[in-house]
Amino acid sequence: MALFHIGGIVNYRTMLKRWRPIVVGIFTAAAFFSPKGILTMLLVAIPIALTYMLGLAVLYVLTGGGRFFGGGGGSSDPGSEAAPTPE
Repeated sequence: MALFHIGGIVNYRTMLKRWRPIVVGIFTAAAFFSPKGILTMLLVAIPIALTYMLGLAVLYVLTGGGRFFGGGGGSSDPGSEAAPTPE
């Protein structure tokens, strides 16, 4: 995840914003690929989803909440930046 962020493929903010569809996708894939039963599905999906969340937490620490390494941290509204003062 850190390499995706630093390499500019997917930044931290995008990964954080789209964590819910990722987790739903993990559970959907686990439902299709687990041999049988909901217990097996949960035994496959929960560790993978927790690993994704742990990766987001580690990336938060490494990037200072997305502020470092081109994370585009701070305000996501481009109009909220202070206007430059005329000289």
